[in-house]
Amino acid sequence: MQMTVPLFLLALCPLWANTIQPPAEYPSEPDEAVALFSYAVNSLGAVETVPGSGDIRPSAYAGRTIVVEGTFAGRIAVNGTNGNGRRVLIRIETDEGQSLYAVSPSELRGLRDGERVKAVVTVPTDETGKLRFELRAIVMEGDLPCEPAIAKAVPHEAAAAQPRTNTAVIPGTDQEAMPPQLNGAGSRVPRLAPIPAATGPMPRDGKDGTWDPVGGIGYPVLGAETLQVWMDWMRKFNPRLSDRQADWIARWVIYYSALNGVDHRLMFAMIKCESDFNPHCVSRAGAVGLTQLMPCNLKDFKVINKWNVQEQVRAGVEHFKEMLDMWDGRSNYAQFALAAASYNAGPNAVKRAGGIPNYTETKNYVKKLGNLFAQLCKDGYP
Repeated sequence: MQMTVPLFLLALCPLWANTIQPPAEYPSEPDEAVALFSYAVNSLGAVETVPGSGDIRPSAYAGRTIVVEGTFAGRIAVNGTNGNGRRVLIRIETDEGQSLYAVSPSELRGLRDGERVKAVVTVPTDETGKLRFELRAIVMEGDLPCEPAIAKAVPHEAAAAQPRTNTAVIPGTDQEAMPPQLNGAGSRVPRLAPIPAATGPMPRDGKDGTWDPVGGIGYPVLGAETLQVWMDWMRKFNPRLSDRQADWIARWVIYYSALNGVDHRLMFAMIKCESDFNPHCVSRAGAVGLTQLMPCNLKDFKVINKWNVQEQVRAGVEHFKEMLDMWDGRSNYAQFALAAASYNAGPNAVKRAGGIPNYTETKNYVKKLGNLFAQLCKDGYP
């Protein structure tokens, strides 16, 4: 990748401090990458996060340690000073479009352009008084443990007394169209029928097991008319789905939605926004499947085969339900908007922002999902 480097940075490649250094290659084991990152955070003391606006220049952070979040956007080799040999300059681009350049003692082979990362960076002062960013640790966001499902920011009984923040309002979204309930309370959990032995092989690993039944619970029994409506709707976005595949997705979305007390129309809309009903979809950040689960989600929700449709739907619905419960007690729209933002950006990002974070992707996601859900309800989808 071609990278334009500010001229003042090319001279800032002095002796690398003999302390924490990232490995020459990005760790192949996620636990190792997380351990190195956590050690850097803890051993370097107070760590602050780069704000969402303003210049990211070394002079603003002299003598401090910061954490920067964003996209890995390339590397370039530069010559060191004082005979210190080759150094590598990496670039991290934040969600707001800012660029941070940091000196790394290694090429970090294995990190690809476009990966979502978090980096620990220090800003020491050398003997000449020059300032520069130095990379101490870096980790792909997909390797980090998921943020814990934080307690409701406002207890249910106190929610009504709390001031409403307009950060939960997305301009251009028709809030009045939002259905009065999100929980699908009137939905009966479909009964399960045994899967005939001839059509129910033992679950397989990997993509070979995408369409296998798992858990020995059978399959949900649904009306043919309801199934056909949803099969046709899904194939508008993914025409490559066969009858059997579309049927299988529809059954599990409706079943797990009812089991978790969530309106299945919201879950169909969520999956459309996440993956366009492609069970093999993989994002740049490492999210996989119909419901775009991160590696930490797969672990938290005990997913055995990340490519299996039944497991993708189960874990995704359970995760979204967890986000809805977190914001219980708000108005119907605020609960939906905060839950959707938490599913997209993480619950702690929503908590820190006091509402929907100022991320373009997240704001668009909430608006798109809300409008699609409202349209499905308005159009009378069963």
